[in-house]
Amino acid sequence: MERYRYRKIKPEDIVVMKELREQGLSYKQIGGEFGVHMSTAHYHLSPREKIMSKKRAYKFLSKMTKKQKLEKIKKAAPRMKKYMKERYNNDSEFRRGFLDIVKRSFEKRRRKWVKLGLCSTCGKKRRDKKLRQCENCRRKKRECRFKKGKVKKPIK
Repeated sequence: MERYRYRKIKPEDIVVMKELREQGLSYKQIGGEFGVHMSTAHYHLSPREKIMSKKRAYKFLSKMTKKQKLEKIKKAAPRMKKYMKERYNNDSEFRRGFLDIVKRSFEKRRRKWVKLGLCSTCGKKRRDKKLRQCENCRRKKRECRFKKGKVKKPIK
């Protein structure tokens, strides 16, 4: 049996797991059936176990100092980066959600830049407060549109 770090149990699998549990199979047997550990089967079949595991995780994190949390993140970063890249390439729903989060964070940053009087594209200070972009970004955008044939002449 090959081990996976973040294996996702599908809702259909949980329904089948519940049926097997009602038939009298142990968590170990159910886990073996689906190729997961018995604690995973117990977690998905017992609502109380889900709540308790989340409480334990929160309690553990709340006792850690900020420095300890940063060390833990640094230690897990390469593994998470690999996992995220693999999931991004293979899962279209995950990719869509990830891109949506990135888009929202960029829009938030843009709004902040505009309030501070910075260019909404590059973040540099702009001369004209009425415009959202600096001269360089406006020129580049206009040149790009000119190449595509959408405007008649570029800004000089």
